[in-house]
Amino acid sequence: MTRAAVPREVVNVPAAGEHPVARRRPRHTVGWHSSVSGAILIITGCFHLYRGVPIEAVVFGGAGVAVVMNGLGWLPNPRSWSPPLPGAVRSVLLVGVGVLVIGMLPVKGTVETVVLAAIGATVMAVGWCQPDTSTPVTEDGLRRTAYSWAVAGLCLCLTELFVYILADPPLREDEYPTLTYLLQPLVDQTVWRAVLLSLWLAAGLALLRWSPAGGQMKSTVVE
Repeated sequence: MTRAAVPREVVNVPAAGEHPVARRRPRHTVGWHSSVSGAILIITGCFHLYRGVPIEAVVFGGAGVAVVMNGLGWLPNPRSWSPPLPGAVRSVLLVGVGVLVIGMLPVKGTVETVVLAAIGATVMAVGWCQPDTSTPVTEDGLRRTAYSWAVAGLCLCLTELFVYILADPPLREDEYPTLTYLLQPLVDQTVWRAVLLSLWLAAGLALLRWSPAGGQMKSTVVE
């Protein structure tokens, strides 16, 4: 009788005196979730290419490809890192500093572009390095909330798409204004731009603190 083969973890052969190091496994990401998320980002990138904004097309398209590759396990699994969340006081201070820095910069200027790109890259890096864990809370307690946000976001995106098609910019933008067209007069004013940035940054910090990853980081909140 032959002994059944038992799968074993493959380890790198260490040098003398070193401990064995396990080979990194790909993330346990649900395939279709990554496929759907990546497809949405890639389609959005194609739409921005149609709009004539190649930089945004590259950003969205590149992010979509990265999501799909990460879900398939083609990207290296980074070392898990959960930075401490700022407390309420520091959150308010961060929002204030962000508003002063971004709100006072010329819109679509070089400095503003560099600052926003740095913030975006930092957020993506921190999110990518979050522990790949799954708990009953993330699977059950937040499932309905996740679907609700997905439906709301999809409806908003489809509405914007149909309005954009009807507006045929710039021919009928006055008849079918998009959100960008409606908010542009406010963004052009420093005071209202600061108000919108405050709301945006405060909402981002709140979503981070209420997220599953935020729950894991609350034990290291820095006041």
